[in-house]
Order: sequence, then structure tokens, then C-alpha cells
Amino acid sequence: MSGESVRVLPQAVTLEALEANFAAAMNGPPGDEARSFLTQAHQDYAADEVPELSGEDLAALLATAWTAAEGRSHGEPARITLSPLHGAGGRPLGYDVLIVIQDDRPFLVDSVMGELAEAGVSVRSLFHPVNTEEGGRESTIIVVLDPLPQERRDALGEAMAQTLADVAGAVDDHAAMTALMNRAIAHLESGPKGVDPAVLAENIAFLR
Repeated sequence: MSGESVRVLPQAVTLEALEANFAAAMNGPPGDEARSFLTQAHQDYAADEVPELSGEDLAALLATAWTAAEGRSHGEPARITLSPLHGAGGRPLGYDVLIVIQDDRPFLVDSVMGELAEAGVSVRSLFHPVNTEEGGRESTIIVVLDPLPQERRDALGEAMAQTLADVAGAVDDHAAMTALMNRAIAHLESGPKGVDPAVLAENIAFLR
């Protein structure tokens, strides 16, 4: 109707187009691992979340994240970058992007999103491909955010590093803690002398 603006919906990026644009950004076709990375990222993609990102821009973002993981060894601390988001050809897109690369483990996405929520950051889109590398699985979390001033980027990056270090410590200790509790349960189930059976049963139930 005359005088009314018409919202043009963004055109969805196909996986084939994403692979082609990624190949152009990387100056070569993606290998099997890169194709798996792109396929998983594409599954997280929604055209209306960040409509300003074209297919070329999305491929450039994923190429940046893929390149950021180069040379990383399993067991290293998380690699965290938070910076303005640039698209194809270095064009600024008016957003920030958080990229977190680390060993895959439980609670990563929840921990990242929780830290962003606590910081009051507006999230536009999230991609979370996981690839198998030498030594184990590697997680890449890519979050497109509303732009932040540099001092808030710095503070958020530091807080994110501490949170993810805490997660790594808790998860890595979990197996040892479980084994210790199982040994304690086995000892109590053996019926140590001089202990009230009701107290033993109560402690075994608690440990379980």
C-alpha cells in the first residue's frame, strides 16, 4: 500500500553457497573437517537473526573462526577473541563477535550464554560446530553480539576466560570425584565394624 514501508526478508544462505564463499575466503576448497564445520554452523544459521550478514559475510566470519583454531593443541586453555565483526572484504557490519575455541566438554554453551546474560549483552546469533582433532574433540562457539565499547569488551573477555577455566576445572575433576565416592561407598557397604547399620545406610544413600 502507498506510504507504507515493506520489510524485505533476508534470503537464506544455502549450504552449497556457504561452502563456495568459504572456499573463496580461504583461497581453496574446504576439506572434510572444514565441511563438517560448515555443515554444523549452517544448521545453527537463521537468516532473520542477523539479516545484515550476506552469504559472503557469513563465510568470512566462519573462515575467521576456522583460521583462529589453527595450530591449537588439545589441552590448551580456551582461545577467546571479542572484536568488531567485519564481513567480506573487511566491511564493518555494526556488530561484535565473540569466538571461543577450546576442548569440547559439557556446559560450554550454557556457561558462555550465562556470562553474556550476566554482562547484559544482547546476543543476535550463535554457532557451535564441534570437530574431532588430534587428541580429542574441539568446540568452536561463535556469538554475534550488539556492539560494545572497548572497555566492556576487555572486561567481558577476562570474565569469560575465568568462567571457562572454572568449567574446565569442574568437569575435569568430575571423574576423579566420582571414583573417590564409589570407593567410599564400597568401603561402607563392606560393613566396617563398630558402625551403626542405620548410620551406614544413611551415608551410603547420601553418597549415591
